Amino acid sequence: MLRIGELARVAGVTPRLLRHYEAIGVLAPAVTNSRTGYRYYDRGQVVTLQQILAYRDAGVPLAVIAELSQMPDQLRQRQREALETRRAELDRQLASLDAMTSRPFRVKRTAPFWAASIRRSVETYQAADDLLHEVGADAAVWHECRPDEGRIDFEMQVVFRYPGKGLRPVPGQLVVSFAHTGPDTELPAIYREMQQWSRAARYRHCGPLREVYWNGITEVQFPVC
Repeated sequence: MLRIGELARVAGVTPRLLRHYEAIGVLAPAVTNSRTGYRYYDRGQVVTLQQILAYRDAGVPLAVIAELSQMPDQLRQRQREALETRRAELDRQLASLDAMTSRPFRVKRTAPFWAASIRRSVETYQAADDLLHEVGADAAVWHECRPDEGRIDFEMQVVFRYPGKGLRPVPGQLVVSFAHTGPDTELPAIYREMQQWSRAARYRHCGPLREVYWNGITEVQFPVC
């Protein structure tokens, strides 16, 4: 289970927004502690929240999302009819909606942070995974991946919210994001779909892939411009 602050960080939103979504009936916590008032969300709600945010980014009013949250086909059709009348000024939103797959990719700006990082080159993904676990990395930047040639150049990051000795600042950036809750074997397909979605939404990738690890969840981030 994720506390409200953890879910907010995964999705790149604020706890206040999640409380607002609860109040208007868009997304309620799976469990609320009656004694402390703490809200807890299950891992399945990570995908639900991303779906809500993706529809919001495509211009769907929250009242419509709340009304049709259990009927995604009708929701997409209603928004298409609205976008058809405003195609010129909302062309990117329409393209994003058309490109939407079973995985709700979305564009967000990451928060700046400070990192202790180590860059390594290994021959296999298994070797990279072993190093990530050994270091206890919060994130990884995959600079060059050529497993057929025995070359995987990647950077392990331990993330800090505040500056400190030996830490380097990492600025916020615009990324296509997806928080994956399934097995790692699905990640290659996610990378391909993200690239297709980005092209359809008229973005281009302008930096190496980054993965952020949240309590068993892998957030995939492709920098875009």
